[in-house]
Amino acid sequence: VEVSQAEADQFIIILELDGGDGSLSPAALVLCDRDDRCHRFPLPGAHRGVIQFIVQADDPILPLLRDPGTEALLR
Repeated sequence: VEVSQAEADQFIIILELDGGDGSLSPAALVLCDRDDRCHRFPLPGAHRGVIQFIVQADDPILPLLRDPGTEALLR
């Protein structure tokens, strides 16, 4: 997670995938919190093994990504 240089209330989520360009790109990021509640977030396509997307500061994905107890799955 990086702060956007263009907008202070936006963050850039960057996912680097193993497997290079030949592997299938995941369609969703599933984040499960400490209470085993899972939240599904659709993903854009990967480009050269990297998925990037912008979220607003109040997006529910941010607290989940900041919590070290969150489990992340790519589907």
